[in-house]
Amino acid sequence: MFKKISLIVLFLLSACASAPKQDDIKIFQNGIGYLEAGNKELALTSFEQACEKNVLAACLYLGKELNPDETMTYAVMQGMTTVSSTLINISVPSDLLPMVRLFDVTKGNFLPAKNVKKTVHRWENEKGSVMEIEISGLSPENTYRVELYSSPGILDDYRLFKTLPKDLKELKIGLASCMSDEFMDVQKEMWKQFIALKPDIAFLIGDNTYADVINGKYVGGVANPKQIWMRHLETRENLKFYHTRNLIPVFGTWDDHDYGFNNGDKTYEYKVESAEIFNMFFPYVKGKNTSKGPGLSYRFTLAGQHFYFLDARSFRDNYKNEKGTHLGPEQEKWLFKDMKGLKGPIWLVKGDQYFGKYHKYESWERYHPENFKAFLKKLKSEKDPALFVSGDRHLAEIMNLEKALVGYPTYELTSSGIHSKVYAGSFAKEPNPRQLVGIDGEYNFMFIKSRTQGRGLMLDVTSFGLQDKVQFSRRLELKK
Repeated sequence: MFKKISLIVLFLLSACASAPKQDDIKIFQNGIGYLEAGNKELALTSFEQACEKNVLAACLYLGKELNPDETMTYAVMQGMTTVSSTLINISVPSDLLPMVRLFDVTKGNFLPAKNVKKTVHRWENEKGSVMEIEISGLSPENTYRVELYSSPGILDDYRLFKTLPKDLKELKIGLASCMSDEFMDVQKEMWKQFIALKPDIAFLIGDNTYADVINGKYVGGVANPKQIWMRHLETRENLKFYHTRNLIPVFGTWDDHDYGFNNGDKTYEYKVESAEIFNMFFPYVKGKNTSKGPGLSYRFTLAGQHFYFLDARSFRDNYKNEKGTHLGPEQEKWLFKDMKGLKGPIWLVKGDQYFGKYHKYESWERYHPENFKAFLKKLKSEKDPALFVSGDRHLAEIMNLEKALVGYPTYELTSSGIHSKVYAGSFAKEPNPRQLVGIDGEYNFMFIKSRTQGRGLMLDVTSFGLQDKVQFSRRLELKK
């Protein structure tokens, strides 16, 4: 189920490689000491000697590329990121945590300890750990490296990362949802394509983990915290996205399957524990351009655009209660209060659809119609235009939303699933009268280029399928 923890096993199995000796590792460690002391010439000599003796970490410091199969042991994700800070999240299937070294590749020196904060998360007595590394004082011009060692000199893993550019005029976003690790071959190809597009940021907007699928079988029911914790660890270990050399900053929220209860609402008995676990894997970090709301909700601002990731599970009334609320009164109150101090286009992101009355599945419009109408009325009074973003439906579409709804024409973008069950003929059975374009029966993710235009947005939206297939592409203009 899980990958190796030490490269020593690989070396023993290889006819052309051997495990480095302690004396050779010591030479490498001496090189690190020289580098820390600012003596790059002596450090270089030590690294050259150690690299010749198969100390992989020393080869890395000489600028050599290393074999990913030998140096990509852990599941690593770059989380919330700004111009000068970022968060690195490392999940480990055992309780044996790696040693960490952080290096500025551009400047050739180590990051000061005062700029690094490490936190280790575990769930009660369950196996596995999550290491959270919060890093500040970074420059968007520089490339950085996080190195992970099972013991001094034995390099298990390293990743490269950057922060976000200061003056980002066009923002490239990779959008995905519904990531079942049942589809192992499909996920490898889909994430390879996703990563190759080099988005500035990735939005993982729900069903990032299927807590109710165990050993490839849907078990349904209510997932308990132990099961949720285990499935988060397994999903991280299994998906290619968490095993890529160049990290992509991730912003995420949940939907019902990572919540732990299919079509789950506020009655879910483990919602507090589930939120604790989700935050270990997708942590929120307070910053200059962020705001925290109730539950998992938060806002971050980037490139003149304001992104609200909403919690559509923790406070949701049962779907049979048509007079109930979807986000809960407190979350709605926070959202509209937070919007008041902003200028620029708004993104409203959540797991399931907003406008979905045309089908029998989950949506705000279908399950809580009165609350939805009241929400749209409030949104209508805001100064800046809003775009709706969702997943869940196991299909991809762009909805053309009429002016009467919020006072200006806008859109809902739905992307689902990047690798989960998809159903051909969905639109034939339940056609969407608001649909601008859509695709069903195919795996999909979206790649979005967005840039501000006055107080509005210009968007280039492309939906991709297997083998780099362009399922559809549209240029959209959002203005009020």
